[in-house]
Amino acid sequence: MNFLYPKLRRAELLESLRFAAIGSLIAAAYGMVHDQVTYSLSEEYFTKLKFHQFAYAEFGRGPRFFAGVVGLLATWWVGFIAGWFLGRLGAKRLTQSDGRRAIWRGFAMIFGCGMVGGIGGWLIGRTITSNRIPEHWLHMLQQFEIERGADFITVAYIHNGGYAGALVGFVISAIWIGRMKINEEAQVVPDRCPDAQ
Repeated sequence: MNFLYPKLRRAELLESLRFAAIGSLIAAAYGMVHDQVTYSLSEEYFTKLKFHQFAYAEFGRGPRFFAGVVGLLATWWVGFIAGWFLGRLGAKRLTQSDGRRAIWRGFAMIFGCGMVGGIGGWLIGRTITSNRIPEHWLHMLQQFEIERGADFITVAYIHNGGYAGALVGFVISAIWIGRMKINEEAQVVPDRCPDAQ
């Protein structure tokens, strides 16, 4: 429970919140660009699904703008959570400069794994729809009156793959920062050795 409800000095709390905010901004920017790309692959994924889910955020600025807003709203919180926990690990468990470098590398791992996951999702989507639409997708495609089912399915896999990849990247980076702390403790040499008896 200490990790979820930490007792932090003010400076550590501010540092963790700072990285949570940075994580939010990185994730929001990624989400906006990501959804511009996936909107180009399947407009129906947005116009017949995502735009209804995020209808409260429609500002009447056109579908491209709305797709960017959807990407922002769907991802900022992921970056906040990742940034908070990486900030906690880095600020509390490592020396300050090493901790900051580790957190930035952690963000890079999450971003990279998210990209790889999205590309993997694209490959899966294209592969499973290359010959025909899988049966387990037919009901959903009919329900939403999707005309270009293969593109819709591919974008769904891209989105899910991106989230899965980001989660894997977060776990890897958290473990890596934790192992840095273990190595750091192992290298600590006492200032004063006891005299030999």
